[in-house]
Amino acid sequence: MKLDEKDIGLIDDLIEFLKNINSMEAHAQASYKTTGDERFLEAKNDFRKIRTRWLSLITKKNFGQVWCLNKHSCESMMRLDELQARFLSTSQMKEAKECSKDYEVIMNWLLELNDIGKKGIETKSSA
Repeated sequence: MKLDEKDIGLIDDLIEFLKNINSMEAHAQASYKTTGDERFLEAKNDFRKIRTRWLSLITKKNFGQVWCLNKHSCESMMRLDELQARFLSTSQMKEAKECSKDYEVIMNWLLELNDIGKKGIETKSSA
């Protein structure tokens, strides 16, 4: 499977998926801690395998700690989404806007460190 770097819709959907599956791993871990039910550990392991497969589409060259940076970038962007929603619910517009700015910085570094979009993103998803 190969990532079409010119398809902004595909890139956005992949990153959104990675953000969510990172959270699924975290929730499975938290559920295991609170219940002791080993099914949550099995679920976490399955989610991790899926995340690893899809994260490899973004991580073209694994220099330094880019793999981990990619994973944590997705996690951080998910948390910024959540923070922004909380700030908006309490009418803290300045903080909500700061979340968007920080999200953009993280996203730009994720793309930059993986040489995505260097040739210019030209199309939206054909889906």
